Amino acid sequence: MYSLAFLTAISACLAWFLTPRVRDLCMARGWLDQPDERKQHAKAVPRLGGVAIMLAYGVSLSLFALLPLAASLQTRGDWNQILRLLPGVGLVLFVGLVDDLRGLRPVTKILAEVAAALTAHAAGVRLGSDEWWSIPLTVVWLVGTTNAVNLIDGVDGLAAGVSLFATLTMFAAAWLGGNMLLAIVTTPLAGCLLGFLRYNFEPATIFLGDSGSLTIGFLLGCFGLIWSFKTAAAIGIGAPMLLLTLPFLDVGLAIGRRFLNMQPIFGADRGHIHHRLLARGLRPRHVALICYLGCGIAGIVSLWASQSGPQLAAFLVVAFAALVWVAVSQLGFTEFRSARRSLLSNRWRQIVRDAIIVDRMKSGLAAAQTPDDYWSHVHSASEQLGLGRVYLSLNGRVWTSEGTRHPAGWETRVPLEGGDYVAFQGISPDPETAHALIPLALALRDSPKPLAARPLPSPREPIADWDPRAETAPRSPVA
Repeated sequence: MYSLAFLTAISACLAWFLTPRVRDLCMARGWLDQPDERKQHAKAVPRLGGVAIMLAYGVSLSLFALLPLAASLQTRGDWNQILRLLPGVGLVLFVGLVDDLRGLRPVTKILAEVAAALTAHAAGVRLGSDEWWSIPLTVVWLVGTTNAVNLIDGVDGLAAGVSLFATLTMFAAAWLGGNMLLAIVTTPLAGCLLGFLRYNFEPATIFLGDSGSLTIGFLLGCFGLIWSFKTAAAIGIGAPMLLLTLPFLDVGLAIGRRFLNMQPIFGADRGHIHHRLLARGLRPRHVALICYLGCGIAGIVSLWASQSGPQLAAFLVVAFAALVWVAVSQLGFTEFRSARRSLLSNRWRQIVRDAIIVDRMKSGLAAAQTPDDYWSHVHSASEQLGLGRVYLSLNGRVWTSEGTRHPAGWETRVPLEGGDYVAFQGISPDPETAHALIPLALALRDSPKPLAARPLPSPREPIADWDPRAETAPRSPVA
């Protein structure tokens, strides 16, 4: 125990000493994080805090290995496994450093993280045994933890503090389970994060940067696999997953939000959990403290579950999931509320049905041989979609549907080639059918007109109380 206390103290002191030196170097070289509309800081801040943390971490572990301490001598045979992790950790640190200094594309970072995860798997840090499926599961887990910590690094002290809580929980699990190797690798990281937080908590004078958040996330993922290997099969990897609820939850919400908004998955936005808390008027330090509280609860639950039987562990997981559900519902994510409302109201079925109607009309228009065939498909689609009255001017002829005889409240006109057009009118816009207007208009615009193959009969007279070419009716923008 005294050996681990010494390791914690020396790592904290090293991080406390090295962080301002790295900060001054960044200031001198211009390696700064510039403020923009997404970021909270008002002035440029150094962003290579991860370099100071990893330097302190490496030096403290090296000193621990060289000194004749009891814990060091006891685990001397396990140091080869730690050394085999160095290539993967070094690769993630290098990629994060390059991204901080020059910028990298997301796909480049993902490929490097996959390579690092494969290196860790080869070193024996893996999910499962020697089955083939342990490779993809290990890669998904490590890439997920690496990017989860990176995504929550948006408020002073948040990522470093959350990582500190996760590291302390893993150390507690190692101590309770007699896993000395896990205790040795987590203890110095906890000390480094503690020393770094002196400069990273609001107001932060240095940021983790990708060199810090990516590397710490990768280390936490490796520690979680070491923990799960020694944990009862009933909970397995679930305990580390429970511990990292906040980072994983933020990743899942970000992917879901961007998918529903049809935004790039790897894009940046201001919809993360910490952004939602800031939008409620909280200061950055209050946001960080609230997240610390959540991580503390998650740590207690994960430790309790890992030391419990299957039934109690399942109850704890379900109760914690319910608590998380209530907390997320208070953040006001409109994307998920709208999606839930659409699913519960079966609106998605109507959207699919309308898309089918438009696709059938488009296929029919492409195969139409005469203007009458063209009109038949347009009229049928508009009736099925409930768009009110439709008017077609094509090749010198006019077609109109009966529709309502009341004065029109809206009109959408779709121009066709040669000055022809299709017009739709209704009394008032219907939210249940208005969404079908744009795909319908695009299908009409892109479909070829049929050529007149024979002399056309006299055009049918339009209904007397409605002339779509008149300018008296209010119109919606042309589709």
